[in-house]
Amino acid sequence: MKSVNCNTSMSKYVNVKKNSRVDKTGTSNYMSTGIKDLDLALQGGLKKEEVQVIKGRPSTGKTNFITALACGLGSSGKKTLLFTPQNDLEKISQKMLAIISGISYYDISLGSLSDQDIDILACSSTSAITNNISMVWEINKIEDIINEACQVKVAGGLDVIIIDSLELVKDKDNSCNKLLHTLKNLAVQLDVAIVVVSQITGDNILDGEIELESSGADILIYLQNPEAEAKEFKVKYNVKLYVYQYTLGSPITVDLAYRPALISFGSS
Repeated sequence: MKSVNCNTSMSKYVNVKKNSRVDKTGTSNYMSTGIKDLDLALQGGLKKEEVQVIKGRPSTGKTNFITALACGLGSSGKKTLLFTPQNDLEKISQKMLAIISGISYYDISLGSLSDQDIDILACSSTSAITNNISMVWEINKIEDIINEACQVKVAGGLDVIIIDSLELVKDKDNSCNKLLHTLKNLAVQLDVAIVVVSQITGDNILDGEIELESSGADILIYLQNPEAEAKEFKVKYNVKLYVYQYTLGSPITVDLAYRPALISFGSS
């Protein structure tokens, strides 16, 4: 038996892959969220034509989480449309600047900025990332979301729709489950991924597998941040994501370190 140098073997393997590689830019159904461990749990990232619901109790960081998602998607060139309440528009913009620039959100919101910080923020505000993200802050009914999404898709392309939150468009004629089925149809029609935030209130206990089965969503992500819920003010929070999906019998747990000053969610 003749020995083979590792370098030769590895180079041969890589060259085969290079020669067979197909450029999948713009064609892949999976899109990176910018959060590596979440992408692994989602088996590649957000998927077009699917609806993902992010659930959590008040003060767990749901809005910060989807803001980080929007920036992560924008950084990978994905056109993202974010629906957010009007009174959160300025805050959302400041949080995006914190994510992109690496300058503390607290300093940005308080205006405690050096001349260098202001120059960095000026560059961040006109970056390719922000160019890929559009925001809408008037949400009255599901028809508004559909119409705006269709217009954006035609005008400049669209990959992901993020809605904060489902409760803003729920009324007596549209239950949450009915809205999710409508959004599923929209995701298929426009060939986009849709991410929806929904709040858990009162003493409701989440049964992810049952909710996933009944809601019409493809993936359910339960965001748990007990330290923040308990009003503990910390530089870093230990956050857990429980990712429920049809292809798996039980949820995948993702442990993240959440740093509110930078609106960042990374490996713990």
